[in-house]
Amino acid sequence: MKPTHWIITIGSAAVVGLGAGCDRPTETTKPPAAEVVRETPPQSEVAQKANQEAEKAVQNLENQANQLKAQKTEFVSRLRQELAELNKQIDQFAERAALASEPIKVESEVKAQELRAKVTRLGEQLDQLPATTESAWMEAKEVLAKAYDEAKQSINTAREWLGEKIKP
Repeated sequence: MKPTHWIITIGSAAVVGLGAGCDRPTETTKPPAAEVVRETPPQSEVAQKANQEAEKAVQNLENQANQLKAQKTEFVSRLRQELAELNKQIDQFAERAALASEPIKVESEVKAQELRAKVTRLGEQLDQLPATTESAWMEAKEVLAKAYDEAKQSINTAREWLGEKIKP
């Protein structure tokens, strides 16, 4: 064969060989989108379990918030009733003091005003309680309970004092 034929023959073989290799996908060729979708499994059990646990956690938080709200409401209601009772006791103290001699009556009126101021401050603190956060609620509850106990003790001390001043 002539050298020109060799070049044409080799060139033709190279073209045919390259053309034959075009049908095979190369490593960088991406599969069609339909194949990707088929290969993706449905939501896994792990993901479903994670979603269920998240839903339970949210529900637990909602339950805790509802319980906290109920506790606040119950505490506020009970303490308001007790404050009303303290005000009645202060009224009784003032009525009894009105029967005393003038110096004791004047001193009793001052004590009654101080007691009413304590109970009023306690009521004002109680009004702010529903707006507190959970951590502030626990602290406020303790502070209010302590303030209530102090007010109650102050009333008892004043009644004892008056009882000693007015002996039957």
